[in-house]
Amino acid sequence: NWLPAYYEVMSYTMAGFSIELTPAEKDAYLDLAKETMERLKTMAPKESEVFALESFYITARLVINPRERGQTMSGMSIAAAERALSLDAKNPRALYMKLSNHMGTAQFFGQSMVPYCEKAAIIYADWDNYKMESPFHPTWGKSQLEGILKSCKK
Repeated sequence: NWLPAYYEVMSYTMAGFSIELTPAEKDAYLDLAKETMERLKTMAPKESEVFALESFYITARLVINPRERGQTMSGMSIAAAERALSLDAKNPRALYMKLSNHMGTAQFFGQSMVPYCEKAAIIYADWDNYKMESPFHPTWGKSQLEGILKSCKK
């Protein structure tokens, strides 16, 4: 069963986003996540959720130091989201991660957010139609997408 390892990676990844930790502390948690992530990808190589989580994990690394990490890690995060979507084109977490990465790149280059906001609204409207395989499967991402939609209204 891949789900326990998934939630281990998720826990360490969430620590990587903590505003209470130093960058070094965040990286230490993400180092732990990486070990389990590699094992998780071997355990469940055809599980879309694993690669959506990998995209999220890479993003956690990126945001610690976007100037130094953005150029390489942005593409890695998008590639993981694309892999997740190749396994399940309707996975809302993978769709959210792909959108989030593209929005970050567009913001960096001063591009309009309008097309991304429209895509966020479409993903959000369809979110609850996605059928979970079990009550233990991942559900994260909807509140983050709501945050994107709120920022779009400003």
